Amino acid sequence: MRRALIVVATIATVGTAAATEPVSVEDCVRLALARSPAVRGAGFATDVARARYGAARAAYLPVLSAEAEYGRSAGYDIAVTNGGSTTTVVKAETTLLDGGTRRAQVAAAGARVQASGETERDERAGVAFAVREAYFEALAAADEVAVREQALDTLANDVHLLERQERSGLVPANAVLRARITVETTRTARRAASADLAARRATLGLLSGIDSAVGLVDPGEPRPLSQADDAIEKVPAVAAARLTLEAARRERESAERERWGKLTLSADAGALGVEPATTFRDDRGAEVLASLHIPLFDGVASANVAGARAEVAAAEAALERARESARLEMVQIVQDAARAKADLDAARGALPLSQQNLELMRARHAGGGDVRLLELLDALTEQVNARLEVSHALLAYRLAAAKAAKVLGEPTP
Repeated sequence: MRRALIVVATIATVGTAAATEPVSVEDCVRLALARSPAVRGAGFATDVARARYGAARAAYLPVLSAEAEYGRSAGYDIAVTNGGSTTTVVKAETTLLDGGTRRAQVAAAGARVQASGETERDERAGVAFAVREAYFEALAAADEVAVREQALDTLANDVHLLERQERSGLVPANAVLRARITVETTRTARRAASADLAARRATLGLLSGIDSAVGLVDPGEPRPLSQADDAIEKVPAVAAARLTLEAARRERESAERERWGKLTLSADAGALGVEPATTFRDDRGAEVLASLHIPLFDGVASANVAGARAEVAAAEAALERARESARLEMVQIVQDAARAKADLDAARGALPLSQQNLELMRARHAGGGDVRLLELLDALTEQVNARLEVSHALLAYRLAAAKAAKVLGEPTP
């Protein structure tokens, strides 16, 4: 029992240590993809399409069947009933010519398989984007919490200093009050950031299954976006629409070629007769039959052809709509990324200036210069805002890159 307790305690300690190890955004993406019901559902849909493709290819194989029966007839004219029936027959049937119907059906089923694969890729990209969005927003919220915490520490020291100066009569009474108001405002902002961080971590835990207290890893700045000329055709929605159009065209071809007729060949062998004893001894044989079927008029087939042609027209319109939507979305994403990158560069350039200004104002205020408390608090607010601007611009840039990866169905931004 003692050894068992030691083992359990060791496992618990190792599990806790492993649970607290930082996880990267791509680790969370892999975990989310492995447990996502949307991804599993898309995979099952692809499996269904593959099974139907196999069924379409199986139409080239002959059909082999067996038939057996035994019956006695009494009280009827024997010329009509033959007195009964005993049958044991094995039959093979195959289609020799069908005008290309099966070939078109196989091509249509293959296009459906590829379209399902593109839909599955789109689902995976959507799950990956949801994880990256929660992860990056959690990083930004954690950064804001840290900035607010540091500002509170600085303000706490200022309040203590002002209280001593107020007791000495060096500053007016409202100086401490003004500083305390700034402290409460900063605390409110910190609470909001902490709540946002908890919400983003909860979302990330729901998607990836990780612990809400696990550490996050800063992935750094994403690589610049570049829109290739053929990028639109790689978008999963566009590729799926293009393959759906191909499938619709093949199905239309199949419906049109069904009116050409087909040539079939069948062969059977077995025993036919009345009495089982004589049937299997004397009446065993085989036959071969070739048949040609050409429809002269079939209203259902004509309606199917008209419907298949309408489906082709609808698929063509859907493809154009998917391309237009992808172009508009990519243009917007590229613009958002360029704006976020410009804001990020500007914020990073302004951050050292705001820090220098704060240090200068603090030194002048502490040295008895002409800097008032309000000016010092404004300088601190500007420095905090400059740090948050860097975090917000970096978040916008990361989200733009993640959106581009989602639209293009890429595994990483």
